[in-house]
Amino acid sequence: MSRRKNRFSYRSKLSEKQFKHILMLFELDLTAQQIAEICQLNRNTVNRYLLLIRERIVQKWEKRNPLALVNNFEEIINQKFLDFSNKTIIGIVENKKNIFSKIIQINSLRSEHIVYIPLISCRKNKKSLLIDERYTLDKNKVLRLDAFWQFTQNRLSKFRGINKTVFYLHLKESEIRFNGKDKNIYLSLLKFFHLTPL
Repeated sequence: MSRRKNRFSYRSKLSEKQFKHILMLFELDLTAQQIAEICQLNRNTVNRYLLLIRERIVQKWEKRNPLALVNNFEEIINQKFLDFSNKTIIGIVENKKNIFSKIIQINSLRSEHIVYIPLISCRKNKKSLLIDERYTLDKNKVLRLDAFWQFTQNRLSKFRGINKTVFYLHLKESEIRFNGKDKNIYLSLLKFFHLTPL
C-alpha cells in the first residue's frame, strides 16, 4: 500500500514540504500574498489552505471558551450602549490566565466602530456574564485585556480590511496567538495536523 503524499492533509495537491513551509510562514503571521510569493504558489491556493487551517484550529480552541454558553448578550448591550446600531461589539473575558472573546454584535468593521467590553462570570448562573466596569477590575487584569485588544487591533490592521465572513476566524486566531505567544505555534500545529490531517 503506497504512503500518502502528504500526511498532514488528505487529498492535498501540495507536498509535505510545501505544507510545512506554509505552516512555518503562518506562524510568522504573514499575509496570504506574502506566503504565496515566498512559496511560489498561487494566492488562491494559499488562501484556501489558510482558511482550512484557521477553521480547524479555531474549532479546537473554541471548546475551551467559557463564553460559548452565554445567553444574556442582549442585556449586556442594553446596559452598556445607548446607540449601538453601527457598532461591532466584542465581549472579552479572562479565564484560567487565558483571554477569550465572543462577537456579541457585528456591524461596521471600521476600527472606530469596533469596541470591546470586559465581562465577568455571574456566580449564580454560569451561562450568564455581567459587564465588569473598569473601576471594579483588578489593575493587572485591565492591563491584560487592554494588551489583548491592542494586539488584536494591530494584527487585524495589516490585512487592510477583513470580510465579515472571516472576521470571526481572525478574532479567534488573535486569541490563540496572544495566549500562546510564548509557545512554538509551528510545532504545535505540525503535531496537531499529523494527528488530525486536513
